[in-house]
Amino acid sequence: MITRGTNVWFQEQFKFVSIIYLTYLVLRTILDEENVTAQSCSIVFTYSVLLQEYLGNIFNRCAFLENDMVSMERCCKYMHIVQEEPSYIPEMDDKLREQKWPQNGEIEFKDFSVRYRPGLDKVLKKINFHIQPGEKVGVCGRTGSGKSTICLCLFRILEAAEGQIFIDNIDISKIGLDLLRSNLTIIPQDPCLMEGTLKYNIDPFNLTKNDEIIQILKDIGFEYTETDDKIMDKMIEQGGSNLSVGQKQLVCIARALLRKSKIVVMDEATANIDMNTEQIIQKALNLVLENSTVITVAHRIKTIINYDKILVLDAGEVKEFDTPSNLIKDENSLFHELYTKSTL
Repeated sequence: MITRGTNVWFQEQFKFVSIIYLTYLVLRTILDEENVTAQSCSIVFTYSVLLQEYLGNIFNRCAFLENDMVSMERCCKYMHIVQEEPSYIPEMDDKLREQKWPQNGEIEFKDFSVRYRPGLDKVLKKINFHIQPGEKVGVCGRTGSGKSTICLCLFRILEAAEGQIFIDNIDISKIGLDLLRSNLTIIPQDPCLMEGTLKYNIDPFNLTKNDEIIQILKDIGFEYTETDDKIMDKMIEQGGSNLSVGQKQLVCIARALLRKSKIVVMDEATANIDMNTEQIIQKALNLVLENSTVITVAHRIKTIINYDKILVLDAGEVKEFDTPSNLIKDENSLFHELYTKSTL
């Protein structure tokens, strides 16, 4: 509709300009009739009447050419996009798959730095911390401190500028992206749902029995009016438009819990959920992911207050990494300040 309206507006404006030009020719012919012959006058008016049609075609061709060149411009840009690292490294990946890596979920950052693209300042600056297998670690800090960047680095969305990340003593930069990402689970802040049944959204590859899915839904407090037999056939619209924001997030959490990965990353996954539902989810996480390493980027300090460790970031640097109780006791700690402000 916008394109059609623009074309109509252009044609009308062009007709107006053509009328002004023809009017000028008529007046010029009348005022200068002594120097204008009948033959020249007829030629001028004949081609002037066709001016609108000819120039209109020229402008349309130029517009089509410009639109087509946009596609060419995009193709040229795509040719210069920096490619990801290999998704499959034969010898290393095959060996780790046989060992069922990762078995423990131990994570270590060693002098790790990263920037979003060459030429920019580093977002994370030589950070060091060590997460033991099965630990529940909360990540907090002020806006722009680099909390979500750590999640991107674990999945190698951003490649290291310096340093290394080790998972179960394996440098993740030495393995294929498919192996790495398939063995990690992330629950993002913005839920992602597809058009289809609830069963398809939670278990798209049909690897889990319905009874286990229903039990997970009950554990995390997903409320539904259908019977257990029919809930799996409940239709979800594109983007989950027929569900509330909280329900959409619960479906994504259920999908992640069913994978039972050794490492689970929660990037402010409960930010859009009320406190009561969040408490139910945290209990379910502790039950289902008892043997998994969980990294939670905190929206609310209360979410991570009962975790094993707290990682406090500020301006891309690790300021504190200790148990919540020790950090709260230290009145000079940054976490004590954040905790005090959150409880006011």
